[in-house]
Amino acid sequence: MVTREELRHWWHVGSRFAPWRAEFWLGLMHDTVEDGYLPRTLLRWPALDAITRRDGEDYRVYIERVALNRRATRVKLADLAHNLSRHGGPPRQALRDRYLWAQRRLGDTAHPRDAA
Repeated sequence: MVTREELRHWWHVGSRFAPWRAEFWLGLMHDTVEDGYLPRTLLRWPALDAITRRDGEDYRVYIERVALNRRATRVKLADLAHNLSRHGGPPRQALRDRYLWAQRRLGDTAHPRDAA
């Protein structure tokens, strides 16, 4: 069953974007397939596929895959920012370091259409 904390997190990430943008819906759905709440058939949507981590996938490989999709990149940056700020304090150091690395990597991702 979905927890209240998960719902809040998905809403927080999605609400960083206007509701008519694909990123809003991607933010609402970003962990749902990975966590088993929605079917893998939804991975036909390229942005959802890009932001969904595979079972056993190395985190750096996953972030490199996210970086290839501009919508997934924008939503993952919102996800990382929320992950670093929630739960009444920072995550444990190893997880925090991983999130900070991912923020730097994705923040360096140049998507020409994002500059406007």
